[in-house]
Amino acid sequence: MTKEDFLTYAGKNYNSIKKKWTTRLKKQGLSFSEDIFQDTILKVYSHIEEYKGNDIDGYWYKSFLQNTRRDGDYSYHKRDDTIDVLAYLDNFPNEDPPIL
Repeated sequence: MTKEDFLTYAGKNYNSIKKKWTTRLKKQGLSFSEDIFQDTILKVYSHIEEYKGNDIDGYWYKSFLQNTRRDGDYSYHKRDDTIDVLAYLDNFPNEDPPIL
């Protein structure tokens, strides 16, 4: 399958696949994420020409399920990028601190 064929297939079947996968995920105690769905489309698109099987739905769903399960493990969900500026400035009592 070419990349263009996959995009055509994904576009034509987008809503039905989304509905079917939402139901599947609920049965497994997982929730559907539009962001993960879109990201999976892009990932499958970039690798589709390497896939040699015939079950494109299975390949796409396995990728989507893996990304859904992995999403909770990503550190960006738990990361706190706030900086205590006063504590940072205490590291440079006699000089100008580097620019953040």
